[in-house]
Amino acid sequence: MINKALQPGDTIGIIGESIGNIHLIMEAKQLGFYVGIYTPIKIYHNQLADFCIIGDLGDKQKLKVFAKKCDIVTYSSANISSNTIKYMEQYTNVPQHSTMLDMIQDRLIKQSFFDQINVNTAPYETVVNLNDLYHAINSIGYPAILRPIQRDFNHGKQLLIKNQLDIAKADILLNYGTYVLESYIPHNKTFSVISANNSSNHQSVSFPIIQNEIVNGKIQTAFSPTTVDPLITDELKRIARKITNNIQYDGIIEISLILGSNDNIYVHNVNPFLSTSSFIFDHANINEFQMYLRAISGMPLTKIKLSKPTILQSFNQNQWRILKKQWPFPNNWQFIFYNRIDQNLKNVQGHILIESNSSVKNVLKDIKNTKAWD
Repeated sequence: MINKALQPGDTIGIIGESIGNIHLIMEAKQLGFYVGIYTPIKIYHNQLADFCIIGDLGDKQKLKVFAKKCDIVTYSSANISSNTIKYMEQYTNVPQHSTMLDMIQDRLIKQSFFDQINVNTAPYETVVNLNDLYHAINSIGYPAILRPIQRDFNHGKQLLIKNQLDIAKADILLNYGTYVLESYIPHNKTFSVISANNSSNHQSVSFPIIQNEIVNGKIQTAFSPTTVDPLITDELKRIARKITNNIQYDGIIEISLILGSNDNIYVHNVNPFLSTSSFIFDHANINEFQMYLRAISGMPLTKIKLSKPTILQSFNQNQWRILKKQWPFPNNWQFIFYNRIDQNLKNVQGHILIESNSSVKNVLKDIKNTKAWD
């Protein structure tokens, strides 16, 4: 817990790789903070920080040096061991705490937490061998997804099981260790409920709910306000409050939820850092990075408001090639590129941020008419 708010001239350390790191560095410097980066590889935005330490995430000596140079440290990725954060907590303050990483990196810990606070999730069973899998599929039914317990275990390989023939394909995966079988919930709407928490000031602020469209596991479209019944949005908020009230953290947390075809709401995931969809608040009265920095540094939080319906549309290099042939676009279409041109044409290259005087549905129709995402 933060004992006192940071002041201009204090140092914030960032560990982990994220698309939002550049924005986080720039916003921190505008607030008067010094910024340090710890990274295992040399990255092109190192020069934006006041100092950078390049070292392995298991190098305790370098981690200790980095931690002692910072008044607080924040992590921006799920690919950091909770042991790394626990070690750094001996030498500096990590407002997000290591317990959040334990939860998001271990599916059984996460599911146990959701069960404990009695929120609705997809039915699941622990699977160690093929016999377990046959029993579990009889209980859960088809389709189901076999996921490793540890998020990065076996390179995160998963298996969608549609019928009995698919079960045999799981044999190789189960040789690597324990998995979790989760029921696949048919759905066509997913949501992000983002909250900022500052325990030193006993403040918690929720952002407007974001509705997402996911393609190949990545956010392609995000918009707010949502297009669902207000009763559903009220229930989304209630579930999110129940989760955040039972988690110890300072910073921003994103809760992902899905709306099943039967209109039941299921909690899908929880992450203690900013996601791509939160970029839709760039033009709000306070953007997501400013709120994030306020929460981790002990500054007062501000209620966030969107003045207009806002849509975020991610694009890759293939889609950009189609879009640039249609240039110029309306002046409310703002293009944001994340980095240099990526040679992998399917990697996300950036996003378009669109503020609209009309409805979200009209803008989504305009996006579809470009045919870039066909």
